[in-house]
Amino acid sequence: PFLPTFFGLIGGVKTMGFLGLFIGPVLMALLVAIWREWLREVELADELAAAAPAELEGSPPQIEIVAEKKSQAG
Repeated sequence: PFLPTFFGLIGGVKTMGFLGLFIGPVLMALLVAIWREWLREVELADELAAAAPAELEGSPPQIEIVAEKKSQAG
């Protein structure tokens, strides 16, 4: 992404001088990568939350399954 890298370059040079020319874009790229990963995890969690009730409607609760197994064994 050009704009975050450019802003990292300008901000790095402004705050850290010549060394910021290299550190600024690296930090900005790291922040963009973390941000994208966080958004991906949130989207996956939303998809799982939306799909979970539909999947659970047809299956019996786990407590009943365990109780049935105990009654059959004993």
